[in-house]
Amino acid sequence: MLSNRNWKSTISSNVTSFFMIIGKQFFNFTVWQLAEKYYKQPDLYKKLTDNCPAKNVRPTKPELLTMVEAGELDYLFIYRSVAEQHHMKYIKLPAEINLSDVSQEDFYKQAKVDLKGKKPGEMITQTWMPVVYGVTMLNDAPNKEVALEFMKYLLSKDKGLKILQENGQPVPDVIKVKGEEKLPQELKTVINK
Repeated sequence: MLSNRNWKSTISSNVTSFFMIIGKQFFNFTVWQLAEKYYKQPDLYKKLTDNCPAKNVRPTKPELLTMVEAGELDYLFIYRSVAEQHHMKYIKLPAEINLSDVSQEDFYKQAKVDLKGKKPGEMITQTWMPVVYGVTMLNDAPNKEVALEFMKYLLSKDKGLKILQENGQPVPDVIKVKGEEKLPQELKTVINK
């Protein structure tokens, strides 16, 4: 049984099969590099990448979810929200490596992944930032009143944020606002509850 204690050794062993989505390789590689640093296990990143050969990288999430549900696949690296929405068991990784904690941004930036650029032979080195969601209301929205009502609903702890939480989307205790001075008073009231 996979757990927070054994996931590193389990998925880096030859007896386990796990897959990842082609577009999410950057995400997986970042988590694995951070895990190597956090757990202070040299070569963990190499062991994990070696045990996920190219044949195990698939282009779409539905294909992988079906394989897990059919028992053709042992494990899948995917967002917690997707696991919850599909009623799958999952382990919760520490904040230092799960890419969701804004206070860990400097630690996350230590991981570097080289990706193919747009031009042949071009490589681009990417670092990761915390995975957070944003929402905005346009200054010149054609239906400002409706937009404001939607934002109030979405940001309400007992309505929109509750729905997000119930569907596996972690909601921060404190909502950060850029440009708070431009925020309508009605939204300030909802956010500061």
